Amino acid sequence: MEVMLAAGAALTIAFLVVGMRLGAPDRRALARIEGLREHTEFGLPVATPLARRPRLGHTAGGVLLRLVPPRMLRTTESLLERGGASTTAGRFLATWSVVSVVAIAGALLWASAAPRGTMPLAAAGGAVLAMVYGPWFLLRRRAAARTREIDRALPQVLDLIVTNIECGLGLQAAMMMVAQKFGGPIALEFARTMREIAVGVPREDALNAMARRTGSTDVAGVARAIAQAERSGVSVGDILRARARELREHRRLIARELANKVPVKMTIPMVLFIFPTFFLLLLAPVAMNAAEVMGG
Repeated sequence: MEVMLAAGAALTIAFLVVGMRLGAPDRRALARIEGLREHTEFGLPVATPLARRPRLGHTAGGVLLRLVPPRMLRTTESLLERGGASTTAGRFLATWSVVSVVAIAGALLWASAAPRGTMPLAAAGGAVLAMVYGPWFLLRRRAAARTREIDRALPQVLDLIVTNIECGLGLQAAMMMVAQKFGGPIALEFARTMREIAVGVPREDALNAMARRTGSTDVAGVARAIAQAERSGVSVGDILRARARELREHRRLIARELANKVPVKMTIPMVLFIFPTFFLLLLAPVAMNAAEVMGG
């Protein structure tokens, strides 16, 4: 039984590794594409993301992608984009499959070799659960943290855009200043948006794509506000200034709500840990004196 499990795990790993290797892009073709890259007027290189995407149609990775439900594949791609990961959904799912198979096989081997009892089974089950669910948990946590970081920096970004517009720059040049002056994921997203606009993508579509990649409702609201301002002829600076004010007020309300929840959250640890210790300190001397009196 152990030999069959080990052989199955080894064949699965070899199958996926060979499939990922065959599905990797041609290095010489990528080198030629890199040599053909041009630069925009803002000094940013034109990205070619489709050239870096591995062709997995006739490989083991392609078979794996066909077996994955479409909803799960879309969710994985969305989480990878929100988390800023450089890998593709196929590579992530292949790595997750390898980790899951190895974890299950290792847990079965260890459980069969360990003495009979509930502790080995519980430990094996916990290890399998951590190895199988761990990548999804880390990916979701990374995506949520990156979205929160973008939301925190968005009001300052809007202030910079408004300031540059009032100084006489256009909206596109003001957005370019964000990519140059800021750091972190929001600067990367604005730089990617500027590259897309430079290669011919309409500004509204590029901003909506940025909102979809980040998964931020605030960024989506800013994209809609810019589109409405351009259609109606209203000053973009005034719209963005009002939007920045709304975002700050919204963050202030969220902080106040979280502060109001603190006393409720402190009730459970106080009841479980603080109050018993407090009562023990008060009642222990009285109980000891009572025991001495009754014993005497």
